[in-house]
Amino acid sequence: MVSSTSFLCPFMICQVVSQRSESDRFRMLVQGIALARVGQCFMQNGEKFFVVAIYLRENLTAERYIVTQPGADRKVFIVQKSFDLTKANEAVAFLREMYNLAQELDDLAGKIDPKNKTRLGDIKVAAFEVISLTSQAQHNETPRTTLASVFEENREASGVQDDLGVFDADDIQGILKKMDYQILFIVFGHPFLALVSNIENDSQQGYLKFVKEGQKEVEILRYLTGIESPSNHTISPVQIWPVQGGNVISMPMAGSHLTSLSNAGAHLWPVAEQLFEAVDFMHQHGVAHLDLKPPNILLPADGGRLSIIDFNRSARVKGTETMFHGIVGTIGYLAPEVAAGQGLYSAIRADLWSCGKTLDELCSMCGPSRDRNALLEIARELMNEDPRQRPMMSDVLKRMACYKVDANTGPGYFSFSSVAPPV
Repeated sequence: MVSSTSFLCPFMICQVVSQRSESDRFRMLVQGIALARVGQCFMQNGEKFFVVAIYLRENLTAERYIVTQPGADRKVFIVQKSFDLTKANEAVAFLREMYNLAQELDDLAGKIDPKNKTRLGDIKVAAFEVISLTSQAQHNETPRTTLASVFEENREASGVQDDLGVFDADDIQGILKKMDYQILFIVFGHPFLALVSNIENDSQQGYLKFVKEGQKEVEILRYLTGIESPSNHTISPVQIWPVQGGNVISMPMAGSHLTSLSNAGAHLWPVAEQLFEAVDFMHQHGVAHLDLKPPNILLPADGGRLSIIDFNRSARVKGTETMFHGIVGTIGYLAPEVAAGQGLYSAIRADLWSCGKTLDELCSMCGPSRDRNALLEIARELMNEDPRQRPMMSDVLKRMACYKVDANTGPGYFSFSSVAPPV
């Protein structure tokens, strides 16, 4: 299904496993109807919510369905169109329509009733570890066995085709066996990321990530995790193994997304400070993350040490003047100069905007307070349309230190011009 990364709730709640018949397509449409009705409840001012579903047939015909509830009578309309992807003109038309629909979904995200933001956040947390029924059945039926035996026994006994993708490769199976771990499930929407657990102790869990050969994520992760510093918030400890076609990274469970933090108001200031510290550390060591957003910033549910993950789009830089071109990152967290897709931009200054957007979302979860007001002001300055006017992370950290030293200072002292330079 096509969805917008600006939404906090997923469009697809259940995995459709093909049964080589029409029933899987009907199940997809039933889910689409339910989602269209639920989504409409989150809209404001009469705006119409819609869901886009794609069904790909064996003959490479893509069936596109738009599901919406146009009126208060709860009737649902489904508009269907087919594209023969074996024909160049129809394949181009399909891609063009998907591109246009993605933009419409992004516009729709901005029309969600703000009062529902907390509810959407709760849905996101609840749906984060949604797994397929077939994967769960395998795990429940054969605990305390190796991945290979689980996969082969169930495949032969039930005929279920629960594809483990790259994680079914012999060399990755060997790594799991050496670790004494098994795969619980492939993370929904992320075919190269698997949740794993110790065979003897299910409470010992972590993630296994496959990174294709040629990507810089492994190089950057090795570089950052090799630097010992209390300011280093790169997820740790990690292990990296070379496998056919790339590398496999083993990572611990470091918590939930930043915006799933419980009682965010009580932890707001230290969490924001850690976020700034983490980004400053990367920038000081010549790394621009280029995909800063709440899902890539993890925290234990009740607060604790923050971790930065997913360096898939990161790049080594020499400073603020290292320039890039092309759209890199996630829609909704792209700096304006990146989203425009025209000309060169500073990767570090783009990170500053994304950091400000992330901070703004975190603050939106908190009630009014002096800390929140101060951090919202920082977020506003980080999201300045002019990249050169965005404060560097080192300056933001100095500013926060001044706040803690003089807690009685009156309004307005947070302007950067009023922070004395270090002696």
